[in-house]
Amino acid sequence: MAKKNMTSEEKLEEAIVKNGPYEVPGNWGFVKLNYILSNNKNSLKRGPFGSAIKKDYFVPIGYKVYEQKNAIYNDMNLGDYFIDENKYKELEAFSVKPGDLIVSCSGTVGKIALIPEGAKEGIINQALLKIELNESIILNKYFMFLFISEPFISKIIDDSRGSAIKNIAGTKILKDVAVPLPPLKEQQRIVDRIESLFEKLDKAKELIEEAREGFEKRKVAILNKAVKGELTKDWRKKNSISLKNWEERSLKECGKWFGGGTPSKANNSFWNNGTINWITPKDMKYKIIEDSEVKITEEAINNSSVKYIEENALIFVVRSGILRRLLPIAMCYKGFTVNQDMKILVPCNIELEYLYWVCVSSETDIRNKCSKSGTTVESISTELLYQYLVKIPSIEEQKEIVKILDKLLEEEDKIEELTQLEGQIELIKKSILAKAFRGKLGTNCEEDENALELLEEILSKDI
Repeated sequence: MAKKNMTSEEKLEEAIVKNGPYEVPGNWGFVKLNYILSNNKNSLKRGPFGSAIKKDYFVPIGYKVYEQKNAIYNDMNLGDYFIDENKYKELEAFSVKPGDLIVSCSGTVGKIALIPEGAKEGIINQALLKIELNESIILNKYFMFLFISEPFISKIIDDSRGSAIKNIAGTKILKDVAVPLPPLKEQQRIVDRIESLFEKLDKAKELIEEAREGFEKRKVAILNKAVKGELTKDWRKKNSISLKNWEERSLKECGKWFGGGTPSKANNSFWNNGTINWITPKDMKYKIIEDSEVKITEEAINNSSVKYIEENALIFVVRSGILRRLLPIAMCYKGFTVNQDMKILVPCNIELEYLYWVCVSSETDIRNKCSKSGTTVESISTELLYQYLVKIPSIEEQKEIVKILDKLLEEEDKIEELTQLEGQIELIKKSILAKAFRGKLGTNCEEDENALELLEEILSKDI
């Protein structure tokens, strides 16, 4: 904190950030975080390294050891590690209590949570940072919302060390960060307004998720009936066709397979002003892929390993972290390329859309049976994927199945709209936060006490 021999005016001069990152109302100000912490010398403290908390310190019941997941999931009940009173007193510099803020500071950097009333006292481990604020000048909830807003959180993450694994290596990153400081009454109004708006948005998101969940359950049931021939039972009877006419084929036998590639990033002529879709796992969000985030040029097709596909095809993601929970499959119509994390299947004598639905209905089974083992990056074995068996009826029955599915699954377009709406909800939240800390939520009152005058008054008490 500020030196004891400084006057309150000198302290305020040192605390104020004169050229803040953006404009705020006249009775606000930007101050360095270090000057709005509590007087406790450990008010901004990172937990001890892992070696300081050994397994033999743990006891069945006692003071809680807070872990990174408590901040990430904002759930103080997670975790099963406790220490006894003697060890707690030894590590008291790293203690936390209800009302303190904890921040994840290694790997998943910047997740913040408030330890609520009624939670256990304890200590933080090496992946957490404690922030204990002076609530006579700044409210915990106000700071918590500020922390997750832009550009505040981006600066914290950008300033964190490490390229592969981010790390808030010391408290210096936070001590000098500029905090927009409104009057206390305004802080409370901002908190109340954000909570009210977020509650409505969360309710809307909850309704979207319920609608999607209900649709997905119906979709699974419908697809199971489709690939078993149950949807076309009456059609077969009418056309005197037996279910025994269905064939079992491997995916390898269903058409021609192709891989993908990445043109050299060093060659600008492969990328600049590109017009040809170059599909990656990031683009695999819809049933039909019509556009890609990145495009390449004809020169890239002619002079690199990438394969240009001129036929209608299925695309499979075969290497991506998303394979932990989902196998993205999509259809694409003519004139596209993919990167090396994808596989392409151009069907032969099979309706494209029928084969799409067969594979979608089996995506969980494909992941379970075709995943590579012993790899750190989730991936699908191409050979196992080729060998995967699917049931194929006649072309006429395939078309009938697709026609029935189109009718039964017409809600799919609505679900995609809901997914886009869910993304908009997150954008709305970011917009609310951006406005809140610029004084643009319509809550500011010019008659409130100037925040910097209050800060100077508090600083003067430390002299």
